[in-house]
Amino acid sequence: MIDRSLLKLLGKRKIPALLASALLLFTYAAELVTFFAMSYTIRQALAATSLNLWIIIAVASALCALVFGIAADLIQNRLGTRIRAELRDRVLKKTFSLGGRIPQGFTTATLTQLSTSGIESLDIYFSQYFPTLIFSLASPILTLALLLAGAFTIPGGEPTLWIDAVILVLLIPLIPVSIILVSRFAKRVFGRYWGRYLNLGNSFVDALRGLKDLKDFSTSKRKSQQLTAKSEEFRVATMKVLVMQLWSTAIMDTVAYGGAAACAVVGVIFAIRSSLSPDSVAIALFSILTSLRFFLPLRKMGSLFHIGMNGATAGRSIIKYLGAEEPVWGDYDPEFTSLKLEQISYTYRDERTTPALHGIQTSYPATGLFGIVGPSGSGKSTLAKILSGAIRPSSGQLKIADIDIGSIDRTWFYTNVAYLDADPYILSDSILNLFRLYCPGISDSRIEELLDMVELKHLYEDGRLERPLKENASDLSGGERQRLALALTLSRPRKTIIVDEAISAVDAQSSRIICSVLKRISSTCLVLIITHAIELLKDADRISILKDGRLITEGKYDTLTKKGFLSFGGDEL
Repeated sequence: MIDRSLLKLLGKRKIPALLASALLLFTYAAELVTFFAMSYTIRQALAATSLNLWIIIAVASALCALVFGIAADLIQNRLGTRIRAELRDRVLKKTFSLGGRIPQGFTTATLTQLSTSGIESLDIYFSQYFPTLIFSLASPILTLALLLAGAFTIPGGEPTLWIDAVILVLLIPLIPVSIILVSRFAKRVFGRYWGRYLNLGNSFVDALRGLKDLKDFSTSKRKSQQLTAKSEEFRVATMKVLVMQLWSTAIMDTVAYGGAAACAVVGVIFAIRSSLSPDSVAIALFSILTSLRFFLPLRKMGSLFHIGMNGATAGRSIIKYLGAEEPVWGDYDPEFTSLKLEQISYTYRDERTTPALHGIQTSYPATGLFGIVGPSGSGKSTLAKILSGAIRPSSGQLKIADIDIGSIDRTWFYTNVAYLDADPYILSDSILNLFRLYCPGISDSRIEELLDMVELKHLYEDGRLERPLKENASDLSGGERQRLALALTLSRPRKTIIVDEAISAVDAQSSRIICSVLKRISSTCLVLIITHAIELLKDADRISILKDGRLITEGKYDTLTKKGFLSFGGDEL
């Protein structure tokens, strides 16, 4: 019922969770004392003796139960709030530490769902289910101890309290046993449910991203049908979860209310047979109240169990993500003099027999314009990820100034190495704020200079610098958006700029402008252009040709075109 691996996520919050369990148990004990004092007060009233002491005890114990209950609720609520904040902070820090790399088995949609509904479910698991489980396991022992003590010490209480204790002892195991039996089936059901949930989210995000292409190729209807089918699968999985929950709840209710009814019947029969004497009425009342309260913790634990199972499933995914291997970084700030690739190879985990890159050996100076070209599937994107620090090579070394990337300070690397792909995401904010985000303290004149450089002068001449852009700068054309992304990238000094298919994916005018800017800045930094169109690299100092993950040749544009390396738009070689 408790996944020990999930307790690692609690960290230092184990003590508040255990304190909440203790307060719940104190509340329960105070309620039992209240029931006993109330029953004895009625006994004294029927016997026409003094009531003052027992009324004071009843009121005091009831107030204690109220205070303990409120304290437990406050601790559980605060525990839940802190767990949510800490887990989201850990997931965010992990995302940053991975350097833009998403571990295998995860997607953007998956991480979004884990960070929202997944952590919410895990919050309930830790702040509600875990304390209630500990409390519900301890409370029956306390109740039985009290009943047995009463059977030995209260005059005339032996028959009723002994029978109640036997009934409770027989029924106690039924709820936990039913939960354990259900949990074996529930783990599979919730696993499939969570898998369908994540799969549906991934498909929906994928459809949104490709909506324009779906419309262009008239396949939106087919995609809609696929989403409908996956929605139906998720609905069926949800119904199976609900059916399981209903059966489990029915079993627990039968045991809880059936047991309470049996104890109540025993108490009433005892009181009637004793001619409703003061002692028999008090014992019967105490028996009924205790039996009714006895099953509530176990029933609450059972109802929270289903939510807890959902949180446990999400928690295992969060543990897997937090345990993903991170790139190793050092603390060295090198003087950028060269970039070297020494026998770089890379194999994706799901393609172990086919390396994406194999034995790449080349080097680049501190400045200059260089190109990497190849047909689709040649390994260009994989090499771009390695150069940008998103992934590490399976073998070989990436060196800056003859220092392995694993020894270089992470902040230095991401400050000095910039990556620009074909579809940069631009936040929905004003252009002025975007530049200040990329480079705090940048002057207005420098912003205008950068916009002039990429021929977006009209953006500040039209007074649009302080006007918020639409989501992902959708109010700009594709070429303007790419040029703005380049201007933002250049807002702070860079040692290396990696441009991955960012030129061939725009209109001819924007392509010409971007090529001109990259050629201009290559005198002060290293510019690597990765593309399938070799004609865009006429001004490159050197071009590297990739095919099937191997570096097959290098040279200048004229030399390579004479050898027949024309264009890879049609995967020609």
